[in-house]
Amino acid sequence: MKKQLKVEEGKLARLEEELQAKAAAAASVQNRFSYKVRDMLINSCPETYLITTKDGQSVENWHAINRDSKKLEKFCKGTPPPESTSEMIQLLSEGDVDDHPVTSESTSVRK
Repeated sequence: MKKQLKVEEGKLARLEEELQAKAAAAASVQNRFSYKVRDMLINSCPETYLITTKDGQSVENWHAINRDSKKLEKFCKGTPPPESTSEMIQLLSEGDVDDHPVTSESTSVRK
């Protein structure tokens, strides 16, 4: 009986560690630049950042979101722009940010 209890306590301890690791991973997502600008990008140009499926559902276009958030992160040097900054988002949707020296040099993200 005591042996079974120790085995179960060991399983519980491993599950608690796993839960803590997953919670830390989930919390770190919210600190990423792309997560912070995601809504701003989608709201600025939904036709670019949302895909409509056959059944009419809107799904986030993660390729476009990640591509443009990387460009925006380089341009803004890692600091998310204020929510009211729409001109940079407009430049992204028009493709003009590629011509800016900060975003055009050594950009490995392709359109």
